Amino acid sequence: MRFAMVRGLGRAGMIGLVSLALVGCPGGSDSKLDGVYHAAGGGPVTITIKDKKATVQIANETKTLDYKVEGKKLTILNPKEGNVEFTINDDGTLTGELGMMSKK
Repeated sequence: MRFAMVRGLGRAGMIGLVSLALVGCPGGSDSKLDGVYHAAGGGPVTITIKDKKATVQIANETKTLDYKVEGKKLTILNPKEGNVEFTINDDGTLTGELGMMSKK
């Protein structure tokens, strides 16, 4: 009986730790991406990542979209026109179908 109670408390503690790890805290790893990214060579594409949103500006068209980060992959979620994926490079640049993007 006593063993079952201790085991139950252990499970509750583990669930709490896992929940904290999944939720994270403000300023987590995604916040490293925060900033304004410009296309290499001065192209017409700008991506601003701030407040857990990605604002993509191509020429005069601007859209604010959700994004997700998995490992070194940034995916800007666009359900209407299709997602845009980037590789997060070690130097902080992004490389994807829109070209190389760097923070300024």
